Amino acid sequence: MYWSDWGSVPHISTSGMNGNSRSTLVTDNLGWPNGLTIDYPHARLYWVDAKLKIVQSLKLDGSDRRTVHHTALTHPFSIAILDEKLFWSDLRRKSIHHCNKLTGRDEKTLLKESNEIYGIHIHHPVLKPKLYNPCSSASCEEICLLAADRNHYTCACGLDEELGFDGKSCIRIKNVNQHIIIATGKVFLDYRHDILGRPHWERIHTSHHFAEIYESLNRNSLSNSNQIMFDEISRVFGADEIIGGTGFDHVGNNLYSADVENRRIEVMSLSTLEKTFILFSEEPRAILLIPEKSTMFVALCVSSSCHIDKMLMTGGERSRFLKNNFRGPRVALAYDAETDRVFLTDEGTGRIESVSFDGNERKLLHLHLPQPVSLAILGDEVFWTLKNTTTVFWSNKTKSFTGRKRFDLPIPSVDVMHLITTSSKNYSIDNVHQCQINNGGCSHVCLVESLTSRACRCPPAMILDADHETCLLDSACPKEEFECSYDHSCISLSLRCDGVDDCFNGADEVNCTSCGDGEFSCDNFNCISTALVCDNRDDCGDNSDEKSCLDEIPMTISKSKPVVEKTGNIDLLTDAREDIRRICSEAQGRQATRSEGEASGLTNWSPKLLKIIHEMNLKTREKEDNGNSGLPRVLAVDWITHNVFYLDGETPGEVRSCSFNETKATLVVQAKNPGVVSSFVVEPRVGWFFWGQTNFSAQNPTTEIWRSDLDGENLVNIAGNLGVVSGIAIDHERSRLYWVDTSLQVIERAKLDGSARDVFLRTKLQYPVTINVYGDSLYWLMGTSGVLQKCSLLEDVCVPVTVRNHYGQELLVVSQPSR
Repeated sequence: MYWSDWGSVPHISTSGMNGNSRSTLVTDNLGWPNGLTIDYPHARLYWVDAKLKIVQSLKLDGSDRRTVHHTALTHPFSIAILDEKLFWSDLRRKSIHHCNKLTGRDEKTLLKESNEIYGIHIHHPVLKPKLYNPCSSASCEEICLLAADRNHYTCACGLDEELGFDGKSCIRIKNVNQHIIIATGKVFLDYRHDILGRPHWERIHTSHHFAEIYESLNRNSLSNSNQIMFDEISRVFGADEIIGGTGFDHVGNNLYSADVENRRIEVMSLSTLEKTFILFSEEPRAILLIPEKSTMFVALCVSSSCHIDKMLMTGGERSRFLKNNFRGPRVALAYDAETDRVFLTDEGTGRIESVSFDGNERKLLHLHLPQPVSLAILGDEVFWTLKNTTTVFWSNKTKSFTGRKRFDLPIPSVDVMHLITTSSKNYSIDNVHQCQINNGGCSHVCLVESLTSRACRCPPAMILDADHETCLLDSACPKEEFECSYDHSCISLSLRCDGVDDCFNGADEVNCTSCGDGEFSCDNFNCISTALVCDNRDDCGDNSDEKSCLDEIPMTISKSKPVVEKTGNIDLLTDAREDIRRICSEAQGRQATRSEGEASGLTNWSPKLLKIIHEMNLKTREKEDNGNSGLPRVLAVDWITHNVFYLDGETPGEVRSCSFNETKATLVVQAKNPGVVSSFVVEPRVGWFFWGQTNFSAQNPTTEIWRSDLDGENLVNIAGNLGVVSGIAIDHERSRLYWVDTSLQVIERAKLDGSARDVFLRTKLQYPVTINVYGDSLYWLMGTSGVLQKCSLLEDVCVPVTVRNHYGQELLVVSQPSR
């Protein structure tokens, strides 16, 4: 057997047909040795060199090298010999030529085509003489390969088998089958990929079968855990409108699934069947878990702009891995341990590429694919599917723009076929992880923080006790809220009997009065005419017909802050996925000390995906819209001029200001590249604007806090050396600036000029995501549960407020007439 290789070290080599006795024949003066052929009568090897544009030959023992032809060749590709003639194809000229094999003379063109001609082969009986075949009596079970002396042979087996001790039989190797689970709607297919022969597939009929295939480690699991795993993956992949991904942590025995609608990742412990959440300000479209590296990659999107972040599997130490050059809506991720690379595909750009684990080296594999939607790595190949097809494609995982192969599944047409790899080798760690022993001591969920540490987490409406292991109920639900029996979380009474399962087990829709057409169902089960809803009158008797009268889906809200000397209740406003709600009220107000205007009673909010800012007068219910605001994400209001400052989600480094009276917007702040504005606040009384500017390009994100005039002039850096600042608030009474750092897990404060900086709160923090200050109290939300905390500014005392938000929003605004 002879072969050529024109890689980094071009050569022509030989071996027996069984692969033994390998040696190199030619290494010098080679460019691109393409085609090979043998002149049997003269025992010579011929080849064409496309780079040097020559035809050469030598004896089969490597001696007597000669140049046969070197004129009129443009790109010789393939070669063949019959009798005294030498034939070759020319790729560039799209033709076949021949000449004398010994002298190279008498060149003629045999034929020309309109397309390129690649391989040529001559079939003639004289080229296949009858010879002794030692394999005829070899008794090899599968394959018999000839040795170089033609008198001996070697038995061989398929790629998933090994040769037995007798040298003839074949034994199947365990755990080498390459499998992909293909999820198509609610049907799961077990697809086995063999390098030789056609692929095989079969339908998975039981969830237990699927769970066993998907399990990465050989350890016992409860049967109900397997059922839960199947149900959860079915839920994620079973509906076309859910385009998030899932991942299994075989070290902590946790199942991660992306909740796109609520912008969070749900983590279910398969040891305790309890859940916790990791919250995001953007939509998590794909998850990639690498438990042996304690790392998680998440594709996060806002509208048609997506990026990929790298973080711990707890959600901490988050950094930007790849910037916003993906369009989505589906982004698929996969990891290959052999090359230590992350593979990804983007439906919007049609690309498949790979990136080194550290993010330094990026390689494009395929371009202009028609809507790739799923991705998997098996062995030496990368697999993908396209939208609205039932075809599985694959190609080499390390080479760019190589030929692709395909297999059409004989199944009904589907929108998306998701790929889940099950054949990856079992990863091993040196020591048993904490989460694998009694769930790490955690009462509910044990998350892998590193291979030597863990972090306990709690379900919604629960917080960690002082031992950092036990989850406790925060408190009983107040009378204006309903307690769900599923996880003891509290929801607003307005969600009771609204026809929507807000408790996830239907508890809030049990024993409900059925009102007729044109009637409204009150929280106290009375029925009134829908014409009486939101008319500023308590027609139900429990005022439930006057609640939740804002009908938009907010992404962020900001209460306009009129400052008038008035004593009143303090209300906390938050978003509840489909409306803006007043979630808390304190019994006693606080005497204000300033009087600068009259209360305007205006509330501003921005819908989640619409390019618009709404403004509503809470007294008259009149609403006004401003549609010239890009994709607003964070809002703040200058209550003196009533200008609305907002962060444009399409350009996250820019903060703009708009006027509802003029319906115009102007650029106020442009973050220095590659900075991103993460949060901001205004102090209209002195005309200052404060914002956090985060750099995600480094390994660990860093933030600086800047101050400028409200017109963007006179920039001053007032604080640095920060992690990720997710919220900024002002204590207007004492002229102090507060900010929450989710990376460093602290709340700090300083004077408005940046001086007298100190740490306000370092302990008892579980992922604070937003803060607000009023009076002598600071309010902050816990990102892991959405539980609201209240800390005194005068004493070292923090207590939970008896309000829980089942959906764990990140938005909190203090509303009080004196503001």
